[in-house]
Amino acid sequence: PEAVVHYRFRNTFPKIYNQARGYAKTNVQLYRHYRDVHRDEEIFDRLKKPKVDIKKFVYLFLRYPLIQDDKERGAWMWNWGWQMGTIQGAWRYRVMPF
Repeated sequence: PEAVVHYRFRNTFPKIYNQARGYAKTNVQLYRHYRDVHRDEEIFDRLKKPKVDIKKFVYLFLRYPLIQDDKERGAWMWNWGWQMGTIQGAWRYRVMPF
């Protein structure tokens, strides 16, 4: 309960994308670890399985050409990076992301 996490949001589009992708991959890794370690405990019921949202994935894909400003592009990069990181993490840690 007293843990503190410090992180910074990045200020270039590739860095925003990479940060989100890294967080999503690690999210899958943590899910896999705690799923396997705590399968028979109460904490297992509270674990949220990382999922790729197909509707959001398609929306982001179709939305990119319509982006008009940097703020919106940064948010898009974060969301796209999160989706890609979840897919990569699911592949790497053998977790079904659906």
